[in-house]
Amino acid sequence: MSVTSGAGNEPGTDASAWIESLRDGSLRKRRAEEIFRACRGMDPERDQRVLGELLQELADRATRHLRKRVNRNLPNEGLDLIQSAVDKMVDAALGPDSPDAEGFCQAFYARLSFRLTDRIRSASRIGDREQPYVRDEEGNEIPAPDFNAINPEQALVIKELLADVDPRKRRALALVSMGYLVSSADPDKQTVSSLLKVSPRTAEGWVREMKALILERTKQ
Repeated sequence: MSVTSGAGNEPGTDASAWIESLRDGSLRKRRAEEIFRACRGMDPERDQRVLGELLQELADRATRHLRKRVNRNLPNEGLDLIQSAVDKMVDAALGPDSPDAEGFCQAFYARLSFRLTDRIRSASRIGDREQPYVRDEEGNEIPAPDFNAINPEQALVIKELLADVDPRKRRALALVSMGYLVSSADPDKQTVSSLLKVSPRTAEGWVREMKALILERTKQ
């Protein structure tokens, strides 16, 4: 059954209120999270027309958002990956048991961007190539960070997912995602440690902490 939001100026999942919003042009002022929640609460058969228009609005917003962020050097300029991420969003809006639904309800664009990185990671598998080793403070070789878990495109969502953490820790993760080593035996080589002016152990700890936090905040 359709319900209205507790806030007087929000249509909630009342299809007739959303039809009015479509007619008077006020839909563009609605937050994506609000529209997504409305789609989740509508009857796909009874509210088919308005549901379709709201999903199209979300798809258009999602495509514009991702187009600004995707690497144009990807095959087909990343358009296929963008469409796949948008399709995931639509599936989440319509699927009653979607594990992504709550994420889209709470932080639409952050969840959308994370879904894009999933598609890019699956397509490119940049972690499959041989990675150089990094060294700890004692000079012992340790494996490089897992590039399947953090790839260059994941830097796009760091700002949104980790907005409340130390910016130096965010930068450590961004540098690793761009291919910088945490540390190196070569004193002239730029590394996460040297760029942030912290010890290799500290830099490595920051990267592990940020990876764990991203996984925690995107896990549904």
